[in-house]
Amino acid sequence: MRISWIRTFASVTLLLLAISTNAQNAELDALLNAGIEGLLDAEIVSASKSKQQIKDVAATVQVVTQKEIKERGYQTIEDLLSDLPGFQFRNIQGFNSYVFQRGIANQNNLILVMIDGVQVNELNSGGFYGGGQYLLSNIAQVEIVYGPASALYGTNAISGIINLITRKETDSQGVNLSSSFGSFNNYTLAGGYGYNNANKDYGFRVAGQYFSTQKTPLTNDDGDNNWDENLENFEHDVACDFSGHYKQFSFGLNVQDKRASRATNYRSTGTHYLDQGTLWNIRFINGQIQYNYATEKYLFNPRLYYRNSSVRNNTIAYITDTSQARYFRPGNLIGIDLVNQYQPFKQLSIIGGITFENENLAKDYGISLSGSANEKPAEPPQPSMMNNNLISVYFQSDLNFLKYITLTAGLRYDNSSYYGEILTPRLSLAFSKGKFSSRLHYNEAFRAPKPWDFTAGAGNEELKPEKIKSAEWINSFTFSDFIYGSVTLYRNYLENIISTQVAGDTWYWGNSGEMTTNGLELGVRIRKQDFTSWINYTYNYSVDGSEVLVPEISKHTANAGFHYYLGESLNFGLRANYTGERKNASLTQSSNTNEQLFPVIDPSLIIHGSIGFTLSRTLDCSLYFNNILDTKYYHTSNRPPDRYRQQERSVRIELRYKLR
Repeated sequence: MRISWIRTFASVTLLLLAISTNAQNAELDALLNAGIEGLLDAEIVSASKSKQQIKDVAATVQVVTQKEIKERGYQTIEDLLSDLPGFQFRNIQGFNSYVFQRGIANQNNLILVMIDGVQVNELNSGGFYGGGQYLLSNIAQVEIVYGPASALYGTNAISGIINLITRKETDSQGVNLSSSFGSFNNYTLAGGYGYNNANKDYGFRVAGQYFSTQKTPLTNDDGDNNWDENLENFEHDVACDFSGHYKQFSFGLNVQDKRASRATNYRSTGTHYLDQGTLWNIRFINGQIQYNYATEKYLFNPRLYYRNSSVRNNTIAYITDTSQARYFRPGNLIGIDLVNQYQPFKQLSIIGGITFENENLAKDYGISLSGSANEKPAEPPQPSMMNNNLISVYFQSDLNFLKYITLTAGLRYDNSSYYGEILTPRLSLAFSKGKFSSRLHYNEAFRAPKPWDFTAGAGNEELKPEKIKSAEWINSFTFSDFIYGSVTLYRNYLENIISTQVAGDTWYWGNSGEMTTNGLELGVRIRKQDFTSWINYTYNYSVDGSEVLVPEISKHTANAGFHYYLGESLNFGLRANYTGERKNASLTQSSNTNEQLFPVIDPSLIIHGSIGFTLSRTLDCSLYFNNILDTKYYHTSNRPPDRYRQQERSVRIELRYKLR
């Protein structure tokens, strides 16, 4: 298998080299950075559902551009977030991995992930999936909004928002192709085509990607002897994007099909679980169509959207000595969001809307079992379904007065057929003059239980929504045309936490306890012509109601890096990620000492590098080096394996071709 893919990669490389000399490479005209002013003037849409410059947003915001994705070689959403302040991870090196923002460990259900404003969180659980199924080569920029955002977006927007904005036909015309191959049979094939007719005001863009990896070795000693040499651990993902516009109408369709081994979810050594033959197959389909009506003072932007996230019926969730378990869990949703923006005069802007949603979700998995470890189960039965309705009304206003002060106030009302009525406010006061700005925010948010929460294990119909109250103080200063710094203080109080409760031989999700997080984020960015650099530090102090440190959260994390263009033909960079010691969530105990095997996870410093070459006006190549020092480090665990070994040193080469 490895030899065949090496030959495929070589063939694609030679083909691209052969045709590269007859086209234009527009990217070479944009190698230089726009400086700090360009960074702060960049527009985002995630913070308020309308276009705003970053310097005017009433929230902490980070933006990762297509250029940075390419320079640093990000392949997964975790890679992309790892260089930003406030993020920590639990990567189980399997069918999913988990992202913690600002000191709150969770099952990926406290962050909203969207593609072009449409959520891609899994419908039945509310969580999103990490991994390589995101088509990052077709992303124009990723907008990360920190802090609670339920006042505009409703449930699940507790820690923040991640919105992936796809490349559009108006600025990504022509053909682009890429292929890569690297350590652990990591390879990708991706491509896209954009067409735009400015005279007739229509266009479209289509893109796709296949991503595959065998992940880092975890057999025998490499994986703490949780698995033997038969461990099968893979990820094979397919992603497609299709978008376009016709006059005032625009549309988009995104499909992600993720197939991964589930073997690392359980220990196989000393248990009845087997570590090969499993398959977790989940598919996401998200589509939208919207209309844009604009006058000088008024904008009406209705959006009709469809979401489908289904654990497909070929999923083999686990295999034991005596049987295989096959799962099926469908879910779909249709909704409409009627967004209105009105600006009666320059100092006042009002955004408001009404959202209607209807979802049809499985209450639990449809499950079928076989009679032996070598026998495939029959097709799972259709699970019991539940139909839910939601109506939401929201508004947010921004009022600028006394020239330098802006007051932002927002409120959202949600009425759901399964979690009832919830009112969510937000308030912000900002001062901005010259190179200095200071902002005070108060936000509330909630995470409503999903069908999975109500029915998993023994089930619990009395669950209440988790709620958070957050205060944040952001101070930023532009030291010069190319140096920008920020200091952010925040305090979060989370109550009605939904966590696992044990009842005899079974378990269920229940509301238990509270959590307080006090945090500090420091950051400096340098953007000057052909040089970019960054450094950030985050302090998180997360404790439960008894003032005990919350597991899986390190007090100290830091990231730093630079990227430099040495003329038009060569560029290179280094970046480093530090995570301090953190308490492990694993409850596994040694049979000899009755003590937790790995109560803490040691600190780690991981260094990555990249080198880029421009081979011609249409062809460029990059080499990516991950974990250059081959540091042996681990992530926390809330599963039977006591901890998870992370990626060893790896090397990857990527070749990109563009023809307009």
